[in-house]
Amino acid sequence: MFMAPTMINMLLASEEKKDYDLSSLHTVLYGGGPMYTDHLLDALDTFGDIFVQLYGLGEAPMTITSLRKEEHQTDGDPLRLGRLASAGRETTGVRVEVVDREDKAVATGESGEILVRSDIVMKGYFNNPEATAETLRGGWLHTGDIGHLDSEGYLFITDRKNDMIISGGANVYPREVEEDIARHPCVAEVAVIGMPDSK
Repeated sequence: MFMAPTMINMLLASEEKKDYDLSSLHTVLYGGGPMYTDHLLDALDTFGDIFVQLYGLGEAPMTITSLRKEEHQTDGDPLRLGRLASAGRETTGVRVEVVDREDKAVATGESGEILVRSDIVMKGYFNNPEATAETLRGGWLHTGDIGHLDSEGYLFITDRKNDMIISGGANVYPREVEEDIARHPCVAEVAVIGMPDSK
């Protein structure tokens, strides 16, 4: 079964969840948007170790990365707990790279645009050679997502390239702000949006 994080949050918020025997749930795949760590921990506590995260997009539709079921089991380890905020690691036959504005690979832990190379990547956009050339330049799919890779190849997606907010000369990624706000017990859903400002 595939669910968007919002659907999982709706199930968590339902008072009826305790009225059912959930022991037969085996696997829930989730993706299509950010799953905040605190919400994921609540879901694991409520539904058990049944979650697998998938990261993909229309231009690379199967799976670019995966955070496997066993990688959701943290056993209190801070490193494993931190990796719940990741989208997992490359799947078989997929290469992921993070680059700067000149399409040069960045160092481990540095943010940049996420690129993908694989047979699962589209051949091009229908009747749009200009967009195809821009998106597939250099033989890599330019996803428009911003993120970084850790030392073991876990991909952390910060935000969409076009969603970045520049405030007083600093780059602010809405996902990071949303993650902090989502930790508050009175917040069920959150969206951070940039607004024009003189700074």
